[in-house]
Amino acid sequence: MQQRHGRRISKEKLARIQSLLAETDMTISEIVERVGCSKSVIWSINQKFGIRNYTGRSYWLVDHNWKTNNTERNETVNSAEPRLKKAS
Repeated sequence: MQQRHGRRISKEKLARIQSLLAETDMTISEIVERVGCSKSVIWSINQKFGIRNYTGRSYWLVDHNWKTNNTERNETVNSAEPRLKKAS
């Protein structure tokens, strides 16, 4: 199987990966097999959204507020963007 580098994953696949990380006891390797992407993609998504906090080699805690934390982070980023004023 030829690997593809630098491609974006779909929103549906991203949501599936986030769900598997947050709601199952599947290992990263099992998630890789299920969704068909690389370990580095799964690790990057986990790190970006802060879903699982690994405290050891095979033990992790799920941050159940990861969706809320990322919504707040996105609102902070969006509020820093300049806004256009309407012409009167």
